[in-house]
Amino acid sequence: MPRYSIITTSGVGYNFTVHEPFTYKDITVPKGFTSNGANIPRSFWSIVPPNYMQILPAIAVHDYLCRESEFEKANQYFKELLIEQNVRPYKQKVLNSGVVIYSKYIRPTLKRFNLYKQDK
Repeated sequence: MPRYSIITTSGVGYNFTVHEPFTYKDITVPKGFTSNGANIPRSFWSIVPPNYMQILPAIAVHDYLCRESEFEKANQYFKELLIEQNVRPYKQKVLNSGVVIYSKYIRPTLKRFNLYKQDK
């Protein structure tokens, strides 16, 4: 299970950086990988802030796999890591719902209008 200490927030917005590689199952998130954290609407920040340390390992794995275009695996590993990181069940439900909504509705709409930006 990834340790929180390998991931730090940058102090600039909600970005974070992985400071040492970590492996989950069959993938390794490399040192230096950066992400903007969870894209959580502000109305849900009281439940789960976008840079909540307990969920950063799940976000890092999810975002890394999305950049590799492995979306289904990203969503599955995200769900598993939330459980492994002992995130409370109601927070898991909120976070997983957001991932599913984005995957099924928002990403396809952005792609259709050539608005989907994927960092490599």
